[in-house]
Amino acid sequence: GYRKIDGVIEFNVIKEGYTPIGIETVSTPEGVTVEWDTRTKAVRIIVKDEEAQLITIGGNVWEDAKTGKASLGDGINNTSNSVDKNLANIKVSLYTQNGTLATLTPPETVNNIYHKINPTLTDENGNYKFEGVDLSKGEKYYVVFEYDGQVYMPTEYLTKGISGDTIQNYKSVQEMLNDIGGSSIKGDNNIGKTQGKETNTWFDVWKSNSKASEFETDMGKVSIESRETFNSRFAEIGSSPKNYVTKNNLNIKLYLTYSDGKYYNKTYTRLELMGYTLKQVDGQPEYVQDKVQLVDGYKYNKYGTLNYDENGRITNEWAEGLISKKIKDFIRVEKHYPDYKEMMEIYREIVADMEDEEAWNKLQFIEDCKISAITKSPFNNEGIEYYPTDKNDHFGEDLLTNYVNLGLWRRQEFNAQLIKDVTAIEYTINGKTETYKYDGKKTALENIKSCMDTYITAKDDTNLAWIYSTSQENINKNRINNNYYNTKYNRAIYN
Repeated sequence: GYRKIDGVIEFNVIKEGYTPIGIETVSTPEGVTVEWDTRTKAVRIIVKDEEAQLITIGGNVWEDAKTGKASLGDGINNTSNSVDKNLANIKVSLYTQNGTLATLTPPETVNNIYHKINPTLTDENGNYKFEGVDLSKGEKYYVVFEYDGQVYMPTEYLTKGISGDTIQNYKSVQEMLNDIGGSSIKGDNNIGKTQGKETNTWFDVWKSNSKASEFETDMGKVSIESRETFNSRFAEIGSSPKNYVTKNNLNIKLYLTYSDGKYYNKTYTRLELMGYTLKQVDGQPEYVQDKVQLVDGYKYNKYGTLNYDENGRITNEWAEGLISKKIKDFIRVEKHYPDYKEMMEIYREIVADMEDEEAWNKLQFIEDCKISAITKSPFNNEGIEYYPTDKNDHFGEDLLTNYVNLGLWRRQEFNAQLIKDVTAIEYTINGKTETYKYDGKKTALENIKSCMDTYITAKDDTNLAWIYSTSQENINKNRINNNYYNTKYNRAIYN
């Protein structure tokens, strides 16, 4: 909210030559702020209304561990008991009901730059916050989370609990609030009853749940694609360099392959994007991180796999990639999230740092792997769910706006290495057919099949994540030990 003021505000503009670079400190009336906007290179005069309804909208993003035989996370944030993991550097955006990026007017007491900008990033604890969200005109908002769709999918939405092997869900935020409100015994202990059993407090039920899902929408200036659209982009497995049809939003035509009116790009494994290369170390082959790590993620062991503990939690070290570091450096200096042009400048810096002829291809692949989840229930067709929700009088404003969360479960990466899985080649020259067999890989392929069978036939009482990790590690061990990698299968052909 704003108010009109009378009079004149004077300030001096600082220049370098003819170029304005800032303003001198100016004395202003109470409630009036004069700022230099580094993004637009212009002066902003902000007059805050004491009666403005400014609130905070925020939440948490976490990696929902898959425990036991379940193939999905349980939809509840369990980071406090060392099972789930908070996710840093997830891009979060706040939109108004008409689909425009929300403008924030944070109080002067807010010092954290990440709480004052939109879009923003989650911190090391997975938390994000938008300060100074204006409700004075009855506006409501929805949240958009952006992440790597090849690695993650949203966890279960608004989980009630687990009944047998099935996760039970609420159909909407409103249904969850009605249930919690109707079953809660509000008092000193604040203990509620859910499905006839005493459980966590009603406050814990709300704040620990994931509240976003993947849905396609063309609201506003930025459209959001569905998982089906995302999957279709990678559905057809083409031979390199025509692995998939790219969006080419980075406009790097010179680095792509053009065919049939479409631009194609190469695909890259997580190991490649993390900067790993298979090398000989002390006479033994192992994966070594000897290149630039572009993306955030867990560091791999020498077999190119991740390690899991008995709870299904990944135990490898988590490391920040160069892209996140560059974006955060930009935010610290410019005080806002980079727009498209500014992001392109960041990418140019990264390409210069990498000295990799496929750097632009990798960056475009990373862009093509991005997908978003929004605050919309997958169980109803009433549209996007907005915040703050109703029931403020019953639950309080803080509860309804500070726990807009997203849980993400990690998709399983089964490295098939199709480019290497060839046992024979048959071709015809001048009417004569020749078949060349590569029996040297027979043992490796048999061992791979055995490992996959172990994973597929895992019993109900086993930890699926651990079985998967062990199977994948054994597969890679067999490939390495049987000289599966770095071997050229070439034959000279003479006319």
